[in-house]
Amino acid sequence: EVQEWKDKYETLQVEIEEELLVSTESKALLLAIEKLKAENYQLHDQMPGNDSASKKNLLPGDSGYGIGDGEVYTYGHTDAETQTEPSEAEMGVHRSVTGKGLGKSKSSVSFQNAASDGGEGEGETADDPNDGVPKLTNPETDALVRQSKKLCPLAKMATDLKGKPKLSVETALNTLHDLYEKKCIADLTDHEQNNERDSMVDFLQDYFLHEYGLQKLAEKKLKIFLHACMKFSKVHKRFEVFLTLVGLKNERLFSNENGNLMSLMLSRAFKGNLKSIREILEQGYGAVWIPKFTAVDMVIGFNAKRQDQGAWECPELYQLADAEKIEELLLDIEDLETQTHKGNLCVSLDVVLELVFNRYYGWKGDVHDQLREAFMVFDEDRNGLELPEFKVMLTDLCQREDLGTASEKEVVKLWKQLIDIGGQDEDELIFLQHDLFPVVCFQKAILPFIAKPPPKADGEGQEEEKGGGGDGS
Repeated sequence: EVQEWKDKYETLQVEIEEELLVSTESKALLLAIEKLKAENYQLHDQMPGNDSASKKNLLPGDSGYGIGDGEVYTYGHTDAETQTEPSEAEMGVHRSVTGKGLGKSKSSVSFQNAASDGGEGEGETADDPNDGVPKLTNPETDALVRQSKKLCPLAKMATDLKGKPKLSVETALNTLHDLYEKKCIADLTDHEQNNERDSMVDFLQDYFLHEYGLQKLAEKKLKIFLHACMKFSKVHKRFEVFLTLVGLKNERLFSNENGNLMSLMLSRAFKGNLKSIREILEQGYGAVWIPKFTAVDMVIGFNAKRQDQGAWECPELYQLADAEKIEELLLDIEDLETQTHKGNLCVSLDVVLELVFNRYYGWKGDVHDQLREAFMVFDEDRNGLELPEFKVMLTDLCQREDLGTASEKEVVKLWKQLIDIGGQDEDELIFLQHDLFPVVCFQKAILPFIAKPPPKADGEGQEEEKGGGGDGS
């Protein structure tokens, strides 16, 4: 009997999200959410073992939670029974699937290629710092990458995804948050034991195998989960961000560094509280607030001084951008609208993550274009990039010190790996497809050289505050 009620509850959740997908008017959408919430509460009350005290947080986002100083704190919970329709000012420009707003920000951002059909996730912004950032979408190249198992390992899991998802948005989000939590914990363990960490894609598949035991069942459940993520990516930005992490959106920008960066950001945001990641994220999009200095530390590391660019610990960012660009990112983080708690100026975790990944993928798009142009430049005879031409590119464009001292055999081995990943003829030792070449280079971190400033000498700049300062200023 309990399972029957749970099934009805799941079905209603799916219907809620389906209605959200086709809604176009913001005001009508908010009213629909309140109505469906009420129906949701009513059904939940009928489930065995539930009473009126259990009516809170059936949909995430009714409470705002912040993390800082080793504790979790709340920003004004409002029960659905007494909640009035929020004004546009209260809603701000970041709307979540729950209809709860985040609040306007001078530097509020929206993930590139967010849905623009007027429904949830539209990402309308005023004074968007990402104006001028090139769009990430490149359908032709993305489709080409999707055809390659080695370049897009989850592509086979994301085919023939028709009809309604079998998971509600809440269930899919819970799985995503649990995945992030376990990935951060696993990465910390690997770091302590000096082991190489798993990629996000490999960890995702292992996660479902661990959960369900049998390979076929795990693959089936993973496919159901990915279907839900793709279906709900238009109504919840966390799904959209995740799909790009694992190469199922903006495929041409996929590499393992995407997932590594997310794990690093969350691990720093939840330092000392990794086992609470799922619980806190479940409060909803825009509900988690962190001290501004923690947001800065997410980018540069806890041991780095704000003004010592050479000591910043952000390897994934320094692969694609110079210190000046990363400095601009930090300034935008520091310019986000804040709320004050216990003397700390706090910013939205979701907005910080969006801002970081917007810039990261924008930079990656620029590097993609650089590598594509380099292919054309170094392919002097126009019959495909060959090993001698590749060697010149490594020296002139990439300035790879490790390959400068590598033996001929090691360089040839790397070149064969690139050709194999790109699906080219390994016996010919020629890379023919210039559109795939940048994607393959991402997999092996073969990137244009970017100079990183040296760390400041001991004692230099000691007067500067570390990590943005305790007040976030």
